Amino acid sequence: MYRIVASDMDGTFLTEEHVLPQANIDAVLRMRELGVLFVPASGRPMPSILYTIRDLPPEALEGSYVLSYNGGVVHKVGNPEPLYANTLPFEVVDRIFQWGLTQDVGFHVYETGGKVWGHLAWRRRKLTTSLAPWSGSPSVATASSFFATCPSPRFS
Repeated sequence: MYRIVASDMDGTFLTEEHVLPQANIDAVLRMRELGVLFVPASGRPMPSILYTIRDLPPEALEGSYVLSYNGGVVHKVGNPEPLYANTLPFEVVDRIFQWGLTQDVGFHVYETGGKVWGHLAWRRRKLTTSLAPWSGSPSVATASSFFATCPSPRFS
């Protein structure tokens, strides 16, 4: 018997219109009756994930987890502090961000608390051009393998 079921949200557990179908609510409630935890997983921040499944009764997620930022952050439902977060140091993020501004590409930088910084080149509209007010915490994660694959300019 399964003990845990994780599901992507957008276009999988939710419809393309980001609606939670009643059949999925019923399935999660039935899984809970069988002792199976349902774990929502998404590239979104945790508050956004929980908002999209707000129609689930609270007991449906009791004792469960949320996988956000494509698995980069794990929360226990009801606890705002992550159990696990794989983040990059601010200096690395800022260098990537500044480099990205020169590449005419759209990108986002997410803080574990849910704040999003971005540059939408496809709209020719900059949401921000600086991460100066960002207050991320240091991390043991490194980006050397990422930088090795970056086109010029190279970071060292």
